Amino acid sequence: MCKMGKGFDMGKILKNIKGMTLTEVIIALAVLGIISVPLIAVFSNSVLITQLTRNQLEVNAVVQIVKVEVTQAVKNGSLIKDFEEPGDISKAIDISPRSVGAESLYLEPGNETKFLHIDNSNLTGRYKYKVRYMDKAGATLDTLQPEPDTVELLIMLYSAGEKHLKDLKVDIHY
Repeated sequence: MCKMGKGFDMGKILKNIKGMTLTEVIIALAVLGIISVPLIAVFSNSVLITQLTRNQLEVNAVVQIVKVEVTQAVKNGSLIKDFEEPGDISKAIDISPRSVGAESLYLEPGNETKFLHIDNSNLTGRYKYKVRYMDKAGATLDTLQPEPDTVELLIMLYSAGEKHLKDLKVDIHY
């Protein structure tokens, strides 16, 4: 027998343990359930909030990528690829205000492009966007005041399944 200190006999304690009754087990499980339900709810809510935050951060990052893409296309006249056929350069769109023709985005306010392809390998096929030419207080591209070399565009971001995610208005000086 192992003795530890005065008056402590481990063997005696082990022999005196009779076990727990069914009532004590049920009460212990009930207390455990009452404590664990709120903890599980908090954990599952935190997982949901984390996922929503991650999705929103990704959408915000995509909007910034698209903004840069559109700004470069307006300023430099670079082409933006069609969403359905990104490999076919003949389907690419020129959204530069300097481009002229029957297909020009700037013929009248409210004109918008078809769905466009985001030129980023991580986002290919997951997002697409449209660009709409906005009216600056009734002005046309030729009579914009006070900055005739600025266009106001609305970038509309969609998921690949065409769910509208976010809009961004941009004024681009070209």
